[in-house]
Amino acid sequence: MNSPFFGTKKITSKYGKRSITVNGKQVSDFHYGVDFGGIFRVRSIDNGVIIGISRKGRVAKTPTTKTPANYVIIKHKDGFVSKYWHLKSIHPGLRKGTKVVSGQVIGFSGKTGYATGNHLHFALMKGKKYVNPTLYITFPTVSNLLKQKQEKIKNLNIQIQDLRSIHEEKLENLQKEQNELRALYDEELIALKEESEARQQALLEQIQNERELFKTSINGDILVTGIGEELKARGLKARWHSWVDTTFKSNYLRQLFKYTWPAWLFAGITSVIYFADNLQDTQDGFTSVVAGLAVTVGASIVQYLVTNYDKNKDGRVDLTDIAGPVQSQ
Repeated sequence: MNSPFFGTKKITSKYGKRSITVNGKQVSDFHYGVDFGGIFRVRSIDNGVIIGISRKGRVAKTPTTKTPANYVIIKHKDGFVSKYWHLKSIHPGLRKGTKVVSGQVIGFSGKTGYATGNHLHFALMKGKKYVNPTLYITFPTVSNLLKQKQEKIKNLNIQIQDLRSIHEEKLENLQKEQNELRALYDEELIALKEESEARQQALLEQIQNERELFKTSINGDILVTGIGEELKARGLKARWHSWVDTTFKSNYLRQLFKYTWPAWLFAGITSVIYFADNLQDTQDGFTSVVAGLAVTVGASIVQYLVTNYDKNKDGRVDLTDIAGPVQSQ
């Protein structure tokens, strides 16, 4: 069941025993309902059927218990009956036997009947007995709203405390992870620093060794690894071939000179001997030298060809190897 009105209303008289003024006298009686002060729309607390209604109420300057009031009585399920008294007006469409729904407006509160001010007298019966409405309905009064707000504040404080605990735990875990990462970073930094220093030291030692190696000299010869010993081993032969290679750029001239140098040497020696013995007959001596030189050169050429182009070792030379492959135009 719901409240018979929206919003908050002030309770002017509670359910139970009370002391009131009747005809100028202070008397005690039992109040079978709850009074809510003010003028406002009155609504049905639940689905039901109207079993009592009166529009004969009036407002009296000096009301008495005999002054009639406007009221509506609605029967609900589970044996509950709700009563709405002192109404200023009742909805014109309502009659006895009319079905109403929860929250439907049935009229406006007022002061018809025995009333000293505008209010709603709300009563609730279960079976044939009056019961305290506040035990079955939560009315949006100021005190109830205050209790609800206090309960909400209490729940919010609990939630805040829980969230604070969770965040503190998370913060502690994050700080722990941060410390672990910082320690790991410091270890890696130290390791990298040591490795860098080791590499730098090794490089310095290598540079120092190379510097010492280049500074070493014996009899004015710079001894670079293997070069000095190789030059000593090659000796005069290496110098001779180097001079030949640089003097004769053509491969054929190099090879020809390589195999005909005995002929040139023979010709020179023969010429010296001959001119020494026969200075008078210069022409005959020169002719003999030229002839000897020609024979020697010819023999050297034959030796060169056989050595380089006799592939089958049969004393024959393949002229195509000398001329090279024939290219078609």
